[in-house]
Amino acid sequence: MVRCTLPLLAAAAGLAACAATSGPKKVESPARLDPEAAVTLAAFSSAHGLRVAGDPSRRRLVLSGRGNRILLFPGTSVGVVNGRRVPGLGRVRAVSGRWVLRRRDAELLAEALRTFPPRVARRGPPPAAPPPGGGGRPHPSPAPPPPAPAAWRVPLTRTWRWIVIHHSGTAGGNAASFDRHHRRDNGWDGLGYDFVIGNGRGAPDGAVEVGYRWTRQLTGAHAGRAADGSNLMNETSIGICLVGDFDRTVPTRAQRRALHRLLAFLEGYCRIPPDHVLLHRDLRRTDCPGRRFPAPEFVRARRVVPAGRP
Repeated sequence: MVRCTLPLLAAAAGLAACAATSGPKKVESPARLDPEAAVTLAAFSSAHGLRVAGDPSRRRLVLSGRGNRILLFPGTSVGVVNGRRVPGLGRVRAVSGRWVLRRRDAELLAEALRTFPPRVARRGPPPAAPPPGGGGRPHPSPAPPPPAPAAWRVPLTRTWRWIVIHHSGTAGGNAASFDRHHRRDNGWDGLGYDFVIGNGRGAPDGAVEVGYRWTRQLTGAHAGRAADGSNLMNETSIGICLVGDFDRTVPTRAQRRALHRLLAFLEGYCRIPPDHVLLHRDLRRTDCPGRRFPAPEFVRARRVVPAGRP
């Protein structure tokens, strides 16, 4: 049975070359570049009305303009266009001081720009519609979601950048049983995740258990170390584990509701962008959180309910 306990992440490379995209240095001719990386990021951006900027604090490249926004993370194959992941991308590389793309990756990004239109920000809820038949009285607004439990609202002592979703790969379990497994079999100092969502077999269905790493704001043990030995993703990402083997089943309705609520809270409380919600398989070669996990519901088509700091 597959267990999701020892992930591995390819670390994001530094962005020391970001400033070169706007400098006076002459761009290498395509003939002198690797044929698999023959399109400079500056040329691609110019062709699509975008500007390139580096964000060293988050180790990413940002291409923006005309309402579009592309996020690329050098050293990884993660690419996000207007809030949606683009599968099949290769890694952005630096050649002679310039960021370059494989021609195929440039075509994938261009197609994504056509397929994924810019998101239109909503400024507050729409006005309530009058009931059928007139009368002029609007329907009552839906009740606001219940406040987050106090155990979630711990003082933040570090900056969280990402959220990573896992499954346990087991039919049942809970935070305590996973804690014992991680100590005994993995040699860790305890539960590797920040949150565990039960499925009724070991913990109540949809119950959110809070791990000690979250309450004490400690580095996680769910995303693995990078090839160079760095622990960046564990240091900057929040790990959520849903109990179940989603290669065989799907999350229960209560688990899905709980995950929606927890994600909305964490995005607002920690100021994590919606496009920074990832699946474990986005980071390494694994099926986690399972082939039957409803990924589009949570990482692509999910409508985020802002949840501000208390």
